Amino acid sequence: MTFTKNPLERFMTQPPRHEKEEPVRPPAPRGHFCYGCGRYGLNCMRPCYRDRQPPNPPAQEK
Repeated sequence: MTFTKNPLERFMTQPPRHEKEEPVRPPAPRGHFCYGCGRYGLNCMRPCYRDRQPPNPPAQEK
């Protein structure tokens, strides 16, 4: 059922197709700060999550 005589109406009622693939991101060159980071090439924000130090383990009481 169509509401108008527009021939494109049937296309407007269909869900969009996702045909566009994400481009392949080149890895960071060796020696670069982001070398080995999985977020290189995306919106990188500083301070990096890799700069964080793991929390200190709780002290064991005797």
